[in-house]
Amino acid sequence: MITKKEIISIKKLDNKKERYEKGLFIAEGPLLVADLIKRGAKHYKIFTTTKYDFLKNLSSIEYICEKDLLRISSMKTPNNILGLFYIKTQPTIENFIKSDKILILNDIQDPGNMGNILRTAEWLDFKYIVSTLNSVDIYNPKVVQASMGSIMGINIAYLDLEQIKYISRTHCLIATDIIGESICNFKIDFPYAIIIGNEGSGISKELMNMANIILNIPRKNKLNLPESLNAATAAAIIMWHFTMCIL
Repeated sequence: MITKKEIISIKKLDNKKERYEKGLFIAEGPLLVADLIKRGAKHYKIFTTTKYDFLKNLSSIEYICEKDLLRISSMKTPNNILGLFYIKTQPTIENFIKSDKILILNDIQDPGNMGNILRTAEWLDFKYIVSTLNSVDIYNPKVVQASMGSIMGINIAYLDLEQIKYISRTHCLIATDIIGESICNFKIDFPYAIIIGNEGSGISKELMNMANIILNIPRKNKLNLPESLNAATAAAIIMWHFTMCIL
């Protein structure tokens, strides 16, 4: 039976500071938990109301009632299972320098956007992502849910501007902004790093000044509306274009 102390401890993991102090993050739902286990994520403990084949031969599994699952879940409607997994060690900047393509996320705030970007990045083989320090934490429960396991397939590091400058010495920095030239006319030069800006304010002045080139996604309608694309949508289009259309 889950204890009151465990319930309090798990609920505290909604807080970023608590997550990193304990080195744990929360994942919920059978599809996500099964995917993390399949990817080799190490679990601390798993709480479930249901027996699943993917839990066979695993240790630290506790069967609980739906009422207790509701107490520890961050979801309005819990989905049968909640796992506590260990946070991965952040890769060093040297690992990023060796990659021929990097995605730089500038103060992405929305957990759904962050999770979707990670999922798309893994799909299109962008395995190295840099995030500025003010972006949402990738182990935020909502990011974990939206990424559907891609947090384990992506190498991500939170870096300050000075560290990003180090990357700019080896990679062509490509900013994305409505004032830039069309991505359709651009010939890629490896290695490169694509910068995706904040949902409201776009790319910071400091990062824009580091950019070697500014590109935009051309608009087809003549109304000049909407004013901009969602950050996750823009990231998906640009990553797909660079991966599939540019040789």
